[in-house]
Amino acid sequence: MKPCPDAEHGHCYINARNHPDGKPVNGWMFWERKKAFVEAEAHCVVELPDGSLIDNTPKPDGEKQILFLADPDLETPDDGEMGPANRRLLICDDRMMRDWLELAEKRDAIMRNVYEGNDAQSVLMEFMMSNNQVMMRFP
Repeated sequence: MKPCPDAEHGHCYINARNHPDGKPVNGWMFWERKKAFVEAEAHCVVELPDGSLIDNTPKPDGEKQILFLADPDLETPDDGEMGPANRRLLICDDRMMRDWLELAEKRDAIMRNVYEGNDAQSVLMEFMMSNNQVMMRFP
């Protein structure tokens, strides 16, 4: 991790593009979440002239290392666009975590819907309906 002084959290594509000594490499950054699931987040790092990769985007939790997998098929979003949705994989056998992941996927879809300019009130109602369906499964 080598954050640049002018790099901003949450703007990895811009940060990588603006790095003076390298070229952007798109891929996935992986996180293990409470030994319950793995989350892959679209991310962009910098390839230096010697072929090494650095992450010049600061992390809010101060991580010094990340797990990154380059993906040449991952397209760079235009400025102002959201990147691809995160992907999550359950790594434990827990019904509540399965339900939580389902809610997280629905929340992400709704947030994208609002981000794309759709009516926030109808999107909120959709989320509430989805939330109630999952919550009814809990004892």
